[in-house]
Amino acid sequence: MINSVFIGISTLIFVRYLKFQRTVYTDPAVDKKIYRYVYLLSVCLILPSIYFAYDIVVDSAFKRNAKSYLENQFTFEKSKILSANIVRKGGEKKIEVTMIGETLSEDVLSQLKTILPKYGLEDTELKVIQSYRDSSQLNQQSGFSFQNEAGSKIQEEKIHLLENELRILKDKDHLAQSVAKEINVLFPSVDSFSLGDFLVQNVQDFSSSKEVTVLVKWKHQVGSVERKRLELFLKLRLGLENLQVLDL
Repeated sequence: MINSVFIGISTLIFVRYLKFQRTVYTDPAVDKKIYRYVYLLSVCLILPSIYFAYDIVVDSAFKRNAKSYLENQFTFEKSKILSANIVRKGGEKKIEVTMIGETLSEDVLSQLKTILPKYGLEDTELKVIQSYRDSSQLNQQSGFSFQNEAGSKIQEEKIHLLENELRILKDKDHLAQSVAKEINVLFPSVDSFSLGDFLVQNVQDFSSSKEVTVLVKWKHQVGSVERKRLELFLKLRLGLENLQVLDL
């Protein structure tokens, strides 16, 4: 709404600058009444927008001064800022600081409050919440937290790996069932088969590798041609060139 009024006012000023012919009402009283309403509406919208703009500028300046105050004054060797809350609401101005480490003395707190006006923070309430904790305890807690995060990450990776392996096993089960239906039609002599990865261990250089192997149980004795046909079919169907077909 406010933007629309500003756009209308800027348009009016531009039109007046270019000296376009004005619309003239036959009744001067109506003309005067319309202009009175336009100016009244403009004033009613401009004044609040000026107030809000001023409030935003003051609030930004207050928060900027408060951050500068905290960065420059709360520099203690054995005490650290855990959190800081800067509040400006209505006439209330407050800086609430939560400290951890060595407890600050009353003299130090009094001095911190005295310095507030130097940063443009007059009439600002400073509230310091202190929680004593030895630095070694803090380091131990940080290390414990880091270990927990690392352990949680490793656990997530293991779960992800197991999920992938389970998905692969399900895919293999589905593939085996699909291939079994095709073999039943194309190779009636096959009674059953097993499909899986077999670990091949070399006893010479102690190297090992995995090979996909199919163990076939025939209903009756078949010749080498039938075995070769089945092997070629499985290689094409499974997309595996290094595939071994063995009798069970």
